[in-house]
Amino acid sequence: MRHESKNRRLENRPSCRQIASNPMDNSRELASLLRRANKIAIHQRPPALELAVINAGDEMPPPSPWRLTIQVEPKRTVSPASST
Repeated sequence: MRHESKNRRLENRPSCRQIASNPMDNSRELASLLRRANKIAIHQRPPALELAVINAGDEMPPPSPWRLTIQVEPKRTVSPASST
């Protein structure tokens, strides 16, 4: 029965010529394209990027291709002999 209903739907669809002859009635086609684009966007959403800032001596987070880890080192002291 599904096969019969599919054939009926295909028979009732407007042809390309009918669609082209009435350019103002594209709302159904646009809505269909928008639904398809939204479905694809949900599946193709990239992962969230992370930024981890840690101090020297803190434990490093596990590596991840989507995380940038910045380790802040302690300030170095300058000896008085090297400043001249």
